[in-house]
Amino acid sequence: MVREIEQGQRIVECSRNHNLILANTWFQTKKNNRHTWTTPDGKTRNRINYILIDKCYRNGIRNCQARQDADCGSDHNPVLAYFNIKLQKISSNRSTGMASNWNTELLKDDNIQQQFKELTNAKLQNTTDVDEPEELWMYIKSSILEAAEDTCGKQVPTK
Repeated sequence: MVREIEQGQRIVECSRNHNLILANTWFQTKKNNRHTWTTPDGKTRNRINYILIDKCYRNGIRNCQARQDADCGSDHNPVLAYFNIKLQKISSNRSTGMASNWNTELLKDDNIQQQFKELTNAKLQNTTDVDEPEELWMYIKSSILEAAEDTCGKQVPTK
């Protein structure tokens, strides 16, 4: 009995130190859905298995209970927790939180359009030196992107 109390105190201290909650004890459930272990003679029932979660997720737990009807061939009953968690959307441009696009409005100007063509042609002059298709594609792609960066620049859309 003393050993069980010590182990109970250890789990409480551990949960306090690591900012955790015992999800099994968070909800009011029927007495039949509380115990997680039964003695072989079927007389003694205890709650000895727990689900520990961080306190910041406690509002996402909808229910937590032991299932007595699961036939798993053990004297322990599985403990189920039902969660409802919303995940945040990751933005494509992490620095501003918004995606940046090329400022293509500048290409309507004939001077900038001509400048883009000349810069692209100048950067693509050395494509005959490249033999591998992957390397050639990377060279062409980087050349066009550099020319677009130099002439058009990036535009961050407003909300």
